[in-house]
Amino acid sequence: MFLYDKHGHVIGKTFQINVKSLLKNYHFHFGEKAMHQAIKVLLKLGYLTLLKNYSAGKSGRLFQLSEPLSPDVVALR
Repeated sequence: MFLYDKHGHVIGKTFQINVKSLLKNYHFHFGEKAMHQAIKVLLKLGYLTLLKNYSAGKSGRLFQLSEPLSPDVVALR
């Protein structure tokens, strides 16, 4: 819901997720490890798409919101 609130209004918008900044500025009630796990779950379920992976010294990972996958497709992953 948070990501759709921040980025869902612009179709195709790409963004980075800075976990430390999110935890500092938005006061989520869990830590970094849980936030990274949540990102993995959103990727697996298809709510997020990884467009560009991390490149040392160049850039962070770029994400894009996407439509969730059907349960049948998720089970095959």
